[in-house]
Amino acid sequence: MRPPDATLTVTRAARFLGVHPNTVRAWSDQGRLRCYRINARGDRRYRLGDLERFIALGHPPADRSARAPAEPLAPEGGALDRHDPWAAPGEPPHPDLALMAMLADAVASGRPLDSSLATAARVLRDAWGLGTVAIWERIAGRLVPRAMAGPGRAVELPESFGIAGRCLAAQGAVVLDADALDGDALMPGHGSELAAPIPGGDEAWGVLWMASGPDGLLGDRELAPAEAAARVLAATVRSGRHVEETAHRLHRAEALRRVADDIGSRLDLDRILSGLIDHVLVLFEADRAALFLRQPDGRVTAEVSRGLSTAYVAATREFRRPSLVA
Repeated sequence: MRPPDATLTVTRAARFLGVHPNTVRAWSDQGRLRCYRINARGDRRYRLGDLERFIALGHPPADRSARAPAEPLAPEGGALDRHDPWAAPGEPPHPDLALMAMLADAVASGRPLDSSLATAARVLRDAWGLGTVAIWERIAGRLVPRAMAGPGRAVELPESFGIAGRCLAAQGAVVLDADALDGDALMPGHGSELAAPIPGGDEAWGVLWMASGPDGLLGDRELAPAEAAARVLAATVRSGRHVEETAHRLHRAEALRRVADDIGSRLDLDRILSGLIDHVLVLFEADRAALFLRQPDGRVTAEVSRGLSTAYVAATREFRRPSLVA
């Protein structure tokens, strides 16, 4: 939990109050909400205690259900402009809802999985003002990097390492500051880290990891939105796998069609067999293949081969007979 004197940026103060950052700026300009100016640019900072008192005095609309639905807003050069039914008339949509809409767009894009994950990582980093966002896939006890947005370099890790291992063990999002990380930071140099498991059926498919940026430290308030984002990423993974599987089946169907065309259009057996092996390599995504024929005298000879050494082909003289009678 943050102490009452902790300071938040405009974006995080808006998320705390459940309104758009422009609304927070307007309240400050009207003198209703105290803010503190920092650095030469005059950036605004808000104390957590002030925000809690602001809520206690009933300044923000307490009953969001009483709000009238907003009219659809015209895009302003950004895909995060989405309709928020809980926004007051003329008020921009809530940033977290807009973020989920953007992530949902990535799911429905129909692009390859790696492209969708890269888009999702970039959206999360930009929308929440984070330093770095990375996505790891869980494979055979390891975490393999799949997408990243921000500085640094994601590397393969044991699935039990650092905050990633903690969130997988807890089956939920975990946030830690620099002191609590105690040298186990997934990428050193950040003030705080948050990790959430990406669901994948019986066990987590992977890990969504975030590191704090210039907008301030990550805290408990980011846990629930991070878990929601991880669930959207799980849908992205399922969608991406379906896209890849469909593309793979179409690829194999095309290879089979070409095999049939070659067999039916050629009278030269050597050319037919040579083309057949080439198509088999594509069909099964193989590196090596050969077609062996059993001669009348019982010898086995390789009529066509690809990627196999001469010594291997020469040493292949016999195959096990089928277990079932043809």
